Amino acid sequence: MRSLLLSAVLSVAALACDILPPGVAVRAARAVPVAAEVTAETTGADTATTGGLCEGFRQPGCVQSGCPEGQVCQKGPQCVPSLCTCDPQTGQTICSLDCGGGVCVDAAAQCQPVVCKLLCPFGFEVDERGCEVCRCKQEPRCGCVSDEDCTKVVGGCCPCELGGRELAIAGDCLEALAQCPVPPDEVPCVAIDQCTAKVARCVAGECVLQNSL
Repeated sequence: MRSLLLSAVLSVAALACDILPPGVAVRAARAVPVAAEVTAETTGADTATTGGLCEGFRQPGCVQSGCPEGQVCQKGPQCVPSLCTCDPQTGQTICSLDCGGGVCVDAAAQCQPVVCKLLCPFGFEVDERGCEVCRCKQEPRCGCVSDEDCTKVVGGCCPCELGGRELAIAGDCLEALAQCPVPPDEVPCVAIDQCTAKVARCVAGECVLQNSL
């Protein structure tokens, strides 16, 4: 009985002093990675870490850092974590347990051909992915000084006698005219004569069509 009491007292004393008595098994604690805390440093455009063991570290995905011009961040079959951190003390990388990081792909490669009945002389507008949408670009504003700076053109794929729209445009803007994207025999022109006798003139610094005098 006395030996049992003495053993109990020794065990309590050992715990108080962080010393285990003989015969007690020791089990090491296992570190469990946790999701990284989202901070301004981990969500900024430049996610590279410099200095120490984490020099050159970058987020594996693009959802945090974005993509170069002409590319978009796409979540595909590849499992890329959305957020990772590097421990500057150990150099160990810990990532979130998800697949939402995304990879950068060429925007043009992901765009479907635009299906549109509009004939846009300066091409179509593009969305945030860089893909064309069924909406015409605004006419570029190229200034003029005199009537000689302006030219009368017909934009789009159809001539004015088959529905094409006449435009007055400055010479500096001629390169902005969109080329017809379809073969001539496949152009959906309409048998409506839009030709006029108007001429291109420079008015208040802009080219416009006016009736000839």
